[in-house]
Amino acid sequence: MDDNSYELVINDSPLADIFLVKYAQDLSKESIIIYLWLNMTARKSGFDDTFIKKFKIVPDSGVDGVLSELMSHSLIIRKGDMFYLQDLKRLEVEEYIKLCRSGMNDSGSDALSSDENERNLLAGSISKTFYQGKMCYALYRLIDRCLYEYKFESQVCYRLFEEGFEKGIHRYVNAMESMAVNWYERGYLTTARLEAHIRDEEMIKKLQRLCGKMLRKRLDQMDIERITNWVQNFNANEDLVNLAFRVNEYRGKVTLINVEETLKNWFEVGADTFEKAGLYEEDKHKENSQKASRRRSRGAAKTAWRTGEEAGIADAGDKEKSDSKAEEKVAKEESKNLPAGVLEMFGGSDEDN
Repeated sequence: MDDNSYELVINDSPLADIFLVKYAQDLSKESIIIYLWLNMTARKSGFDDTFIKKFKIVPDSGVDGVLSELMSHSLIIRKGDMFYLQDLKRLEVEEYIKLCRSGMNDSGSDALSSDENERNLLAGSISKTFYQGKMCYALYRLIDRCLYEYKFESQVCYRLFEEGFEKGIHRYVNAMESMAVNWYERGYLTTARLEAHIRDEEMIKKLQRLCGKMLRKRLDQMDIERITNWVQNFNANEDLVNLAFRVNEYRGKVTLINVEETLKNWFEVGADTFEKAGLYEEDKHKENSQKASRRRSRGAAKTAWRTGEEAGIADAGDKEKSDSKAEEKVAKEESKNLPAGVLEMFGGSDEDN
């Protein structure tokens, strides 16, 4: 047997660590595999699309898409009909030098001179905790932007990466930058303001579970946006939303629109707690009951002297009685739907009086 008929594939393909920590997570599976094969076979030499087609990793019709994806992430460059691998290490160093120069020009000194020690401690903690000590320079730059451009407190900056880790987006530079901008625009710059945001997020999740249970359905995106609006604009909580469902049960089928109208009404009149909302509903129930009683009294007075037929207003009288009964029925239904302790809390119903 010819000893040269076989080749052992035991060489090492050079692959910069920056590819793993900055680029890989944004690529499709096919693009990652092709990029690895290019590092093994093309290296410094150029290649064209027919070279990639020989890999048979994707259909020929998909090669152009892979090349476009690799170029959009600056992993390869095109010169005429040929493509070449980018030097990722050189790109990273150039970005670093560019940032240092821009910092010097903007402030006349090192952009990180003030509070540099605190910044380095923060960056090191974030790198070790969420990136196993291998955080790409783009994320270091994001830390600097959060501290010096967005004016985040150090704890807020750390919490940004913690939330990114919890959401599984901490290795996606663009996603992390988008979240940082979102926090900046919403004013989550201090620990106190951020804690309020976290409380709102937790309350939104609780209300999603509550509404899903009350409606017996899976909530869609529109439902979630509506619930978010309750928390951010009406200071809604579980007690208020539960009560809003209860006072609307007389409708038969309660919708989130019904609940929102009730919450909005309470907010506008200052009934921003369970007790205040319960008192407001109790007062409204009494007012409706009194109106219904006055209508019945007026109707009785009109028919005490002569019949409706004699007065020529039989239809109007009947309508008056019908309206009165309808209002009384609604008032009773609303009273039934108040939580058991609300009526006792505020002195009982009209019937007790």
